[in-house]
Amino acid sequence: VKNINKENTDLYSLKYNKYNDLTAEHIFPQSFIKEYPKAKFDMHNIYLTKSKTNSYRSNYKYKDESEFIFINNNINYIKLEKNEPIVYNYYNNYLDNKLRIFIPSIYSRGSIARTIVYMKYTYENLIIENVIDINILIEWNKIYPPNKIEIEQNELIYKIQGNYNIFILQPKLVEEYINYISES
Repeated sequence: VKNINKENTDLYSLKYNKYNDLTAEHIFPQSFIKEYPKAKFDMHNIYLTKSKTNSYRSNYKYKDESEFIFINNNINYIKLEKNEPIVYNYYNNYLDNKLRIFIPSIYSRGSIARTIVYMKYTYENLIIENVIDINILIEWNKIYPPNKIEIEQNELIYKIQGNYNIFILQPKLVEEYINYISES
């Protein structure tokens, strides 16, 4: 288990120590969008993050902690693969290189879900399951609704790029769209 946060921040924190500490993170990894050359420039898929977080995450699949958590003496622990258990903090990000998974902070989960479904909607041949399990995506969208920053970012991107992420404007469309593509 690697807890990649040294402080309580989310995946897309704007806190930094120096200018070169920041980078652009593609939520739907570039390695999975090669069929669409312009997709790597889609601002709805790009978030500002710390360089270390971006390199740690690589193109690992997003997961939640549910299958890795256990409780001992009323304390939540997380245990990934063959590592020793550590105290779980939902404000932190976790990854397991062996399992090739990334467990994001609760602050990032809703925007991750809406970004991934936006990418599938915009670039139809993308395979969501390469990036996240469908049930987790739907759950994160429900539990973590769009926040003020996500809504403001959507407006700003519209002004620059000319399109909205409709799943931020209407989060209930996430499940409807997933059901639609599942039936197709």
